[in-house]
Amino acid sequence: MARLQNCLINYQVQAQEINPPDVEALWQASQYEQMILERNRWRAWAANLEAEKEELQRRVGEVERRRVQEAEELEEENRELEEENREWRRRMEEVNKNRRIILQIIFVSILIFFVNKILKFFEIL
Repeated sequence: MARLQNCLINYQVQAQEINPPDVEALWQASQYEQMILERNRWRAWAANLEAEKEELQRRVGEVERRRVQEAEELEEENRELEEENREWRRRMEEVNKNRRIILQIIFVSILIFFVNKILKFFEIL
């Protein structure tokens, strides 16, 4: 619509340039035609602004959709990382538990070894 109004304005201006009226005819030109021309210019300007507004609203909508999508992707990635973190913590707890068991076995083995040596020592006496 804005382009059509712009074309109409350009056509009116070109028509005046092609058939230049004489000075007397210009003086007698009606104010109504000038007001129509000015009104059409203002309408075209308003239509252009409206088109810009719609384009900006469309862009804002796209940006908002991208942000929502990125936020959802980040939330999903965060959930996956939290799950992976829980799995690693569980594994570390299991490793620590196994280390404690191994240390207990080593301690008991050493204790048995020394008790055995002590008993052998007293048997010799």
